[in-house]
Amino acid sequence: MKNTDTLIGDLQERAKELRCLYEVEKALNNVNRPMSETMAEVVAAIGPGWQFPEACEAAIELEGQVFTSPGYIETPCSLETPIEVQGEEVGQVKVSYTAPCPEEDTGPFLDEEVRLLESIADRLGHYLLFKKLQGMG
Repeated sequence: MKNTDTLIGDLQERAKELRCLYEVEKALNNVNRPMSETMAEVVAAIGPGWQFPEACEAAIELEGQVFTSPGYIETPCSLETPIEVQGEEVGQVKVSYTAPCPEEDTGPFLDEEVRLLESIADRLGHYLLFKKLQGMG
């Protein structure tokens, strides 16, 4: 059984992840502004959701365009997930730790962070599909 401090730490991590998802959702719900502004808001929302936010940077590669948080560099401590629209890969979302971090479930990342990145990629795919359909109307 986990001790109280461990449980509180786990809950604090889940709260950060939820805040991250809420911020991403808020950014993606504003569909009438330029995609570059939306993607800048999304990459800014990602880092604070990770276990080590002070060292976490994010990037979104989407249909040939790249949107990154200011300090983004690819490091050996990176995680990426494809972004798909109707089963076709159109880009990827990445997070990278810019400082050494302890080993966790998947390299330096928690299993929950892997799922969080997958959720963000899924939402980005839905956003892109909506933007494409909106452009047809």
